[in-house]
Amino acid sequence: MVWKKSNKGADGASRRSTSAPASASAKPASPQTLLATGAAIAAAAPGVAEAATFNVSDQASFEAAMAAMAADRSANHTINITASFQMSAPVAPIVADSGAVITINGNGFTIDGASSFRPFFIYSGEVNIADLNFANASAQGGDGAGGGMGAGGAVFVNSLAVVSLTNVAITNASAVGGDGGQQFQGGGGGLGGTGGSEPGGGGGGLYGAGGAGSE
Repeated sequence: MVWKKSNKGADGASRRSTSAPASASAKPASPQTLLATGAAIAAAAPGVAEAATFNVSDQASFEAAMAAMAADRSANHTINITASFQMSAPVAPIVADSGAVITINGNGFTIDGASSFRPFFIYSGEVNIADLNFANASAQGGDGAGGGMGAGGAVFVNSLAVVSLTNVAITNASAVGGDGGQQFQGGGGGLGGTGGSEPGGGGGGLYGAGGAGSE
């Protein structure tokens, strides 16, 4: 209980009022909550961004941070890596609006791509990465009639992005193009997305698979 002393009343007696104690610390926000919050900000106040700092120590917190930044792309966000970890699934790309700055502080830790995943696909915005190690990162192009390009094993930088790397080490990273298909197969593979499965099917796009065609 917190006591606060008040001014003396007309009768000269001291009076005290009480205020409730601070509540217990709140539970960490779930990935779904982070996504919903980011979407609500963008929908309710277009052009008004709220900067956030995300502490990342494992796959779950990495996915949540990347998804939340994607939902609030006009803000200046910061990721602090607080432990080394291995990826077990792909994460959302960085798609920041013009003028937004994303800062990634590695603090000397390592993100391991498990020879299957690329940690950062940077589509747009200004991104500064410092004091971070990448190991076993991999970019795989999609399969299709023409195999898709595999690019940026640890960090892919699109032409709309400006990226700086400071004290960053990359070990055993790979970028592998997708497999070409048989004659009359569907569209070509994309950058991470497979091509169409039948003749006439569209090519794969960014992470997305191509559509199925008909013979």
